[in-house]
Amino acid sequence: MTEFTDALSKCTNCSLELLHLGYNKLGGFLPDSLGHLKNLKHLLLMGNSFSGSIPESIGNLSSLEEFYLSENGMKGTIPVSLGQLSSLVALDLKNNQWEGIITEAYLSNLTRLKELSIFLTFSNNTLIFNVSSDWIPPFKLTFLNLKNCQLGPRFPMWLRYQNELEYVSVCNAKISGTIPDWFWKLDLILYHLDLSNNQLSGRVPNTIKFSPQATVFLNYNRFTGPLPLLSSNVISYHFDHNYFSGPIPEDIGEQMPMLTDVDLSFNSLNGTIPLSVGKLSSLLTLVLSNNHLTGKIPDFWNNIPDVFVIDMSDNSLSGKIPSSLGSLSSSLKFLTLSNNHLSGEIPSALKNCTDINTLNLGDNKLSGEIPAWLGETTPSLLILRLRSNMFYGEIPSDICKLSSLHILDLAENNLSGSIPSCLGNLSGMASDVADRYEGQLPVATKGTDSIPEIDKQRRKLRKIKWYVHQPIREKDLVT
Repeated sequence: MTEFTDALSKCTNCSLELLHLGYNKLGGFLPDSLGHLKNLKHLLLMGNSFSGSIPESIGNLSSLEEFYLSENGMKGTIPVSLGQLSSLVALDLKNNQWEGIITEAYLSNLTRLKELSIFLTFSNNTLIFNVSSDWIPPFKLTFLNLKNCQLGPRFPMWLRYQNELEYVSVCNAKISGTIPDWFWKLDLILYHLDLSNNQLSGRVPNTIKFSPQATVFLNYNRFTGPLPLLSSNVISYHFDHNYFSGPIPEDIGEQMPMLTDVDLSFNSLNGTIPLSVGKLSSLLTLVLSNNHLTGKIPDFWNNIPDVFVIDMSDNSLSGKIPSSLGSLSSSLKFLTLSNNHLSGEIPSALKNCTDINTLNLGDNKLSGEIPAWLGETTPSLLILRLRSNMFYGEIPSDICKLSSLHILDLAENNLSGSIPSCLGNLSGMASDVADRYEGQLPVATKGTDSIPEIDKQRRKLRKIKWYVHQPIREKDLVT
């Protein structure tokens, strides 16, 4: 890299405007000679293995409009000379390990800036934004991504001037207190809003506008009050790990018909599961665990055929497991209904769900014999947990056909007879890694149920959004 840019910089009439070296295997330090390419407008170095920091000479590139340096192994401080790039429109430094303090001096000359992305690889908040509360930025951003940077403890006041934002991610930024009213009144139309993993409190209004296919992450905060119904354009609705109370709005299916992913777990919601959820024809994931929901599980699954995760564990649901779950034959992967008051037998219709990976029905009042068809029709089963129910009879030897089975928990039932000797041949029990959604999975230790260590602080469990983007691995569990 150094030899290449040194050679270019020696060209007395170098008119190079675009340098694209992204997604290679380049390494080492960025050379000072980069700053000699005075006509450069587009510098794309993302997806390599560069180390060290950004050279001070970068401030000499007065014509630079795009600077992409994401997904490298860089660390250290960001040079203040970066603030001299008055032509800069897009700055992307994400997925590196920056540290230090960002002041107004880094930002005050960036008059054309539209996209700013500096989220850190790790969540240790080593990069701190320290700008005065009365600072007025010279730019109007449309894209803001400052994940894992420290902007708090107060909500950043300079955002009140950013009324053109379309993408906002200020995740894990150590912000506490309530979100100012002026933020909700900016008249924004967002396609992504992520304020997760802060300590934000107060109520969430439904005044903010969203564009089609919008995603919203307000999880892991301290929001209270009733669940807000947002724009009908929202598809991802992640409000888990807060203090929302009251019922799930009865008309959520009519008011937010485009929802594909819903996570309302770890709140204080009560009442029944609204029938209008059955109108969410595009629904993929439904996580309602760890609330105070009561009543029966609605029998509407024929209308939402693509659901692959259902987690309603740790509530007070009663009645039978609806047979219509069997209609999810080609989609259902994870069914977790543990720690409720469900009764009756495991419906035979579930044999249609041939691709299911996790079946966790533990800690209920289910009865009958353990179905032999589990071994015949669910070959992909990784977790079978029927613990603490009222199952009786013998353990069917067909269970031994589940060659991928990783966890089998049948404790605390009324089972009789002998343990099938073939259980010792289950090869899946010896494997090290399995990608799947765990939800909350108590692990039996010397006769007691213990929650893994990951579940100590407000029982912060791995949720479905992490399954989609970062699969859970068995070796991460504390057993």
